[in-house]
Amino acid sequence: RSLVVQTDISRKTDVDNLVQRVMDEFGGIDILVNNAAILNTVPFLKLSEDDWDKIIDTDLKGYYLCCHAVGKRMVERKRGNIINITSTAAFRGGSSYSIAKAGVVNLTKGLARELGSYNIRVNAIAPGPIMTDMTKFQWSDPKTYKEITARIPLGRRAEPNEIADVALFLASDASRYITGDTIVVDGGLLA
Repeated sequence: RSLVVQTDISRKTDVDNLVQRVMDEFGGIDILVNNAAILNTVPFLKLSEDDWDKIIDTDLKGYYLCCHAVGKRMVERKRGNIINITSTAAFRGGSSYSIAKAGVVNLTKGLARELGSYNIRVNAIAPGPIMTDMTKFQWSDPKTYKEITARIPLGRRAEPNEIADVALFLASDASRYITGDTIVVDGGLLA
């Protein structure tokens, strides 16, 4: 079974509606994967306050709202699993996107400490360069593709299914003693 609910995760009312619809349809939430994000590559001194707010509201506040709403339900059931998708940008520094993603890493650690006693695990995945709709502009130019992949020891970008494999691992009992961690999936980019 599946359920589609269009949601702006930067709006609490939308998130509350989403969670209630899922609860009504399925009776509970076992796993939350926060994966919504927007990207802005504008340098910091050229970044407008509105652009800053859009990134922070979606890429950090949205994760907070989803974790908060779903976390309450998981605490009631005394079990759950939260997986936050961050980015290697969280570890490299940069403008609003990197700052939001670094916030997700620390949100993950804080929630793992706070929710662990309720049998709720909270982890993150930090993909490196990967082909998605959000990043396809980086891959359309052969020169840019070559420059990016030259910095990756494995010599290529990640495929989406390679990130999904890590999410499946974190969602499974095979990772039952892992919480508060960020697994970097970057082909060695940060090595």
